[in-house]
Amino acid sequence: MERKSIEKKRLAEEEKLRADLKERDEAVKQIINNHNTSLKNTKEEILRAAYTSAIAGLNTTQTYTSSKPHNPDSYDMTPAKSKTYKPSTFETYDISGLKSDDSTDDEDAPKKRIPPWASGPNLKAALINQHYHPPDLESMFDEISPPDLNELFVKKKARFNKRTSSAHWDSPIMRPGSVVLNW
Repeated sequence: MERKSIEKKRLAEEEKLRADLKERDEAVKQIINNHNTSLKNTKEEILRAAYTSAIAGLNTTQTYTSSKPHNPDSYDMTPAKSKTYKPSTFETYDISGLKSDDSTDDEDAPKKRIPPWASGPNLKAALINQHYHPPDLESMFDEISPPDLNELFVKKKARFNKRTSSAHWDSPIMRPGSVVLNW
């Protein structure tokens, strides 16, 4: 008799643990959904604000007054826009001053020196550090939602809504060298 009561208590405790775990999972899912919704709403607000500010400047007229008497043989010229670029530092190595149609530097006499962190043992150390301590991509990039193929393509097909694959999607891709093959 005592065994049955112990077994009943154990089963009741296991059931309670399962219920607690399920409740925690639901709470975590709710937190994640709230976070994703707030991110989506924030993005939409930013896009809406950018869109309305861009439209606000359209279809308007502007009146310019000039203190000079109007001369039909001359007109005000808009001065050429000159961009000023901040000099690059050894940490940033800014290349925004280069245009795509510029000729490349002479390899024997480059305009910019290669910074010390981008060559030799410093570069190797930085690459090794990045390999073993990769950046947290989850914190850098937002959630990616899959595109709706019915919106992208005019002709709708039933296979757009199916997910068929022969690949295993249960785990992330393994890093090269993490598996040693014994042949």
